[in-house]
Amino acid sequence: MTRVTQACRRTLRNHDVIARMGGEEFAVLLEGATPQVAMAVAERLRLSVAEIAFDDLGVDLSVSASFGVAMASPVTFHIEDLMKVADRALYQAKANGRNRVQFADDDEKPGARRTTAA
Repeated sequence: MTRVTQACRRTLRNHDVIARMGGEEFAVLLEGATPQVAMAVAERLRLSVAEIAFDDLGVDLSVSASFGVAMASPVTFHIEDLMKVADRALYQAKANGRNRVQFADDDEKPGARRTTAA
């Protein structure tokens, strides 16, 4: 986990915040980021994690990461709501094959209404 954190810190800006949420899950706060910037940063983080070398341990080991990206909004203003939205996007990324970045769409936000047209 230390190597993952170090790889992420090298990729992030000085004022970005990364925190281990438990187990193998991390959260990253990118203040002022647009959806496009947040997705690009998540992709750079994914690539940085994939490039971590473990040669010094004498084992053949590789690490991959999936990311769920969510944006704060009036609906997801509270951190608990924002984390739920990001968590759903993360599990969607895992369901879609892992080692990928998934953006949470508006239908995933708590309280959002889904409409369908026939």
